[in-house]
Amino acid sequence: MLPPLPSPKELRPYPNSKALKYVGHSDKVLSISICQTGKWLLSGSADGTLRMWEVSSGRCVRKWQFGEHVVNVAWCPRDGSVLASACVGTAVVLLDPHAEESKDLTATARASAGETDAMLESDGVAPWDENNSGIVFVKHAFRVTKIAWHHKGDYFATLVKGGANVLIHRVSKRSSQRIFKQQKVPIRNARFHPTRPIMFIQTAAYVYLYDLQRQCLVKKLVSGGNQMQCLASHGLGDNLITGTSDGKLQWFDMDLSNTPFKSMSTHSTGITSVAFHKKLPLFATASDDCTVHVLHGAVSADLNQNALIVPLKILRAHTPHDVQGVLDVVFHPTQPWLFSAGADGTIALFCDDH
Repeated sequence: MLPPLPSPKELRPYPNSKALKYVGHSDKVLSISICQTGKWLLSGSADGTLRMWEVSSGRCVRKWQFGEHVVNVAWCPRDGSVLASACVGTAVVLLDPHAEESKDLTATARASAGETDAMLESDGVAPWDENNSGIVFVKHAFRVTKIAWHHKGDYFATLVKGGANVLIHRVSKRSSQRIFKQQKVPIRNARFHPTRPIMFIQTAAYVYLYDLQRQCLVKKLVSGGNQMQCLASHGLGDNLITGTSDGKLQWFDMDLSNTPFKSMSTHSTGITSVAFHKKLPLFATASDDCTVHVLHGAVSADLNQNALIVPLKILRAHTPHDVQGVLDVVFHPTQPWLFSAGADGTIALFCDDH
């Protein structure tokens, strides 16, 4: 009774073969991010380094040594901005990768992390600290695990270990504030809505839509389990995908229901990262089973027509390390290319071979 799905050949272009490998890290690559122009890739690693790569050649052009795990990296999404951010220990580091040369910032990072709790403000964030070379450290009371930028590029949100709270920071005013009281249920992810003043707050069982202007809860999405650990929002903002620790991909259509429109058991182990392409109807999932799945996800403007989801390709380029496989995925902003970060210390670029 169901209509046949289109053939993957009809849905080109999409990444289907490995084109480049970025080699240089000596430990797990924990996070990657690509700039708005698509020319430069940032990577953070458990070897304590932040690296900038030239996408076209695979050459490492900058390296910063911090002495602590660089667990999450992100470029500022504002057009024309060259600001990059990284979570290092108990601080968020803000720098201009094009202006800053490769350097060892281990001592600076340790001095920042050595701040006592008594010096921190009641909301858990100290005043922003800038060193002599223009690198800014935004200090937190606890280890920072996630960072997410607002699409206009002036605000970013951070999440600390344990997920007790979400902090929002404003770059232009160098100010920080806490938006919730202490949470009993750990928050696993916090993301800004791509167009509206709404924040997605993800726990293991629910995704909450919180209105930042009215300061109230708008909607609660129910996964039906207690194992969600990553999420990504479609560019139009009405569709959301989540990945669970038991390998399930869930697609939420928020206009349709507060439960998953579609749930697929795609991976044999936990999904570590999910991502949407900004312009093409593509999304991807990465897992500790060392595979990356590329899927077609077309969203119609007609509210009576459901999203079309078609599995396209399973990509393999990494080897397992410490029972971990692929830790992060990100799409190129304009091309049908996909980057994956592996626990084996490498980064892979997949392209369309046609």
